Amino acid sequence: MSGGFIFWLIVLPSFITGDEFASDSYKNSSSSSRKQDFSDLITVMSAEKVSRYLRKLAEEHLYLGKIQAALKEKPFYAQSEELITLRKITSTLTKKVNCLTKSLDSVIKEILESYKISPYDVQVFRKFKECCALDKTVLKYDTLYGISVNLSSTCEVVPPNLSPFAFHPRKEILEVFETNLRQHHSLHASQYFISMDGLQVIYPAYQSDSSNFSNCLRLENEKHSSIFIKSLLPFNKRIVILIDRGSAMSHSQIEAAKCVFRSIVGALTDQDEVAVLLIGAEITRSDHLQCSNSATFFRPTASVKEQLTNFVNGMKKSSEHTNHTAGFLEAFDLLIKYRSVDHTNPMILYISRGLFAQLTDGTSVMTAIAESNLKMSNKVQINTIALTDVSKAIMWETTFLRDVAAQNFQQYAQSFTPSLLRILKSRLKPPEGKIGDEDENPEIPGISSGDGDTMISINSSYAHCLTKKDVYDVLRPAAYQLDTTGEKISLTFDMQYPNFKVLSFGKPALHQDHVLGMVGIDIRVEQLLSPLIYYSTSDMSSYAFAYEAKTRRMLVHPKILSSSVDANIVENVFPFDRISSTKDFNGTERPLNSTLIYHWQKIQNTPFIIVIAAKADNMKLLFGKVARASSLLTNIMTYNRIDLSMNKDSKVCLQGQVPFNTERCGLYLSPECFEKSFERIKTSEDLRSAQGYWAYITDQTKLITNPGLKNERLRYQIAEWAQIISPWCRKHYTNFSNTSQFLRRYLAIPNGILITHPAFPIRQSYEPSKQQW
Repeated sequence: MSGGFIFWLIVLPSFITGDEFASDSYKNSSSSSRKQDFSDLITVMSAEKVSRYLRKLAEEHLYLGKIQAALKEKPFYAQSEELITLRKITSTLTKKVNCLTKSLDSVIKEILESYKISPYDVQVFRKFKECCALDKTVLKYDTLYGISVNLSSTCEVVPPNLSPFAFHPRKEILEVFETNLRQHHSLHASQYFISMDGLQVIYPAYQSDSSNFSNCLRLENEKHSSIFIKSLLPFNKRIVILIDRGSAMSHSQIEAAKCVFRSIVGALTDQDEVAVLLIGAEITRSDHLQCSNSATFFRPTASVKEQLTNFVNGMKKSSEHTNHTAGFLEAFDLLIKYRSVDHTNPMILYISRGLFAQLTDGTSVMTAIAESNLKMSNKVQINTIALTDVSKAIMWETTFLRDVAAQNFQQYAQSFTPSLLRILKSRLKPPEGKIGDEDENPEIPGISSGDGDTMISINSSYAHCLTKKDVYDVLRPAAYQLDTTGEKISLTFDMQYPNFKVLSFGKPALHQDHVLGMVGIDIRVEQLLSPLIYYSTSDMSSYAFAYEAKTRRMLVHPKILSSSVDANIVENVFPFDRISSTKDFNGTERPLNSTLIYHWQKIQNTPFIIVIAAKADNMKLLFGKVARASSLLTNIMTYNRIDLSMNKDSKVCLQGQVPFNTERCGLYLSPECFEKSFERIKTSEDLRSAQGYWAYITDQTKLITNPGLKNERLRYQIAEWAQIISPWCRKHYTNFSNTSQFLRRYLAIPNGILITHPAFPIRQSYEPSKQQW
């Protein structure tokens, strides 16, 4: 017996016959009124009679007393299995992650081979198979993917104005995708390549919105923004976004600014930090969006992104000129006040037309930047996005925004104070080949050479704003080089799928120092972490959960459905801080004044930590001497899928189109009983597989291979229960073999086994151990 609890339930029909169960008033009634609704039982019987009736029901129909007596005679031993189970779960998840990593590497290999052969494959005569324009007849619903797909084809998401010389992988990439699926069949994941030009090649082919092409294209362009940037820039980012909304901005430039913001914030993950300032004559801050007493940086989770997007979408053009200086002072004040302790790269992103009300505004802005960045040891990078309009002449706005991005103070130095000039000359390196001196016209260097400090010009008349490469350039630190060593993978959490939660794995594709793009895999959380999801039992004496170490975001927990919940909220006594600071790979924790013991272990090459929590005195009761399968098992029990083998000679009856076998007890194995629980739910059971499970359970020779059950002990437990409940099954058959109705009875065991009388089919996803018995 597993878990120490057994659940008994009797389901009664809508009426009861038999005078031995009736009250006195029922016996005296006419035969036409002797069918009494059970819901009215309490109104016609005294409490004492109800109690006596239920005790008699438990004894004669559930056979509870004799079953309990039989259990007491069985030898049991106690065993704590949490550590063994934790190692097994971690091993399983590590293998899954390694499969995903191998799949990514095989795609990268094909991308590099394709690029070496033809780095610029002219696309003029290529006909793209666009995901958003697929014929719905070529798509078929797949239960493991949860959507309609075409497993024999890829599709593309083509960005607007894609260059005919943009890199496109050769057709052999389809073979690589298909090979990955065959070799790692248990991991049904979406695979894709995204080039620096924004072209996406996705396998299997599918449509995110078959009814609206524009919305489909928008969803696809937004869907992988986070994993694209996380793979190419795998570090935490801290950004203050300044958005110009002054009177000099046209309506189209205001809309372009909103579009740029959506592209930037959509590419961030919840490991980054962002603050938003809307600049006019006054500054509007975003700190009111969450419960906060001060202006802080927000982690851009899905809900925060939505709030920030609504905040910016509601932005209106100001009737006064923009105070650019005040905006930069406010941005630096935020970075100084809330300095990062984890070496996060600080950045200011300025989205503006760059037009001043007065000529002296440029000097004022550059002075504020110089003085403020010195307080941050010149660590703050500024990137700018110039919003231009083809209908209006460009004067020197873009030149100014380019100077801001490079922090080039040279032409403004004459207005700096002598003390500021001395500090700049002493702390900043002069341009290459120049030597700083004390002459009366000193050359003041910029913060950097400009390599990495970016100004991007956006034409507000275009229908689109930033490409994926634009976003990458804007968020890339100065002189940043991708680290190609190691086997680290980047992960993001995607909430855009409506019916399930998805984890995205990604790695960059590099040819020498040239970034070609990234390859990625989307996999459902319930598929990857199924060993954890199907571990927990209803008594909660032992349960499992998983979280991300850095963000402490809960991935799987039996008490929650959302993966955006902070782990501290759910597990408030678990020592997250200590485990985050330790270099240990695993351990056991017993928090002070807690009745729980936590066994934890990290999964290699991922930020995941797996935890099994158990009561300090939790011990599983196991049969001390297990029985082998015998003819008794086949005489009293059958596998629940009797509908798969029905014929004219079958001894079944139908009730509401459901077949019942009153001569046998039915055995049901829930997903919890299987090694691959997720696949068990999503894969239809046929006659052959049902016969395979039953043959293994009833095998007396030990020659039949395990068809996928979690462990061999399950079939021995079933054999033990067959011996215990054999009188139960036979008694019910004898009592009701000559009647026109029967009672359904259930025996549920916390390890996922369910025994019923009579036998009848049960849906594969049913989980008896998680029902509120």
